[in-house]
Amino acid sequence: MTWGTAFGELAELFLAAVIALVALWPLHGAIIGMWRLPMLFRLRPITTSLVSLVVCVPTFLASVFTFGAGHLSGHLFMTIILGAWPTAFGVNWWAWHSATLDLRSNAAKVRNELSRRIGDRVVQPTKAWASFVFDVERARRRNEYEPPPI
Repeated sequence: MTWGTAFGELAELFLAAVIALVALWPLHGAIIGMWRLPMLFRLRPITTSLVSLVVCVPTFLASVFTFGAGHLSGHLFMTIILGAWPTAFGVNWWAWHSATLDLRSNAAKVRNELSRRIGDRVVQPTKAWASFVFDVERARRRNEYEPPPI
């Protein structure tokens, strides 16, 4: 489609950029969510199972109703691609809202130490961040660690 004017060409370019970003969103979600899911199942198995059930069953059913009952592998692929990031987000949200302020402060302390080392932004214990579940585990392990006797 060409509109022949400078405004039309600019609109086409903008539309193509928006379509490309929308088309790449599931890939981004799969990459970000997929690496987190195995560790989330390891750290919080019940929470992750419940959230993945709530996210993935409707996604699978929507895929079946949209594309038909055939091609089970395609429906599973769509469920994994579209459900990974919302599942990781939901587990992190649940963990954040079920944590105490002391646990949040310890996790923020660990995150801020790592952030300073790698030059990332510092987090506040009053506001959620993406790797909260993993930082809680780091804080827990740090509190349990005893150096070996010399």
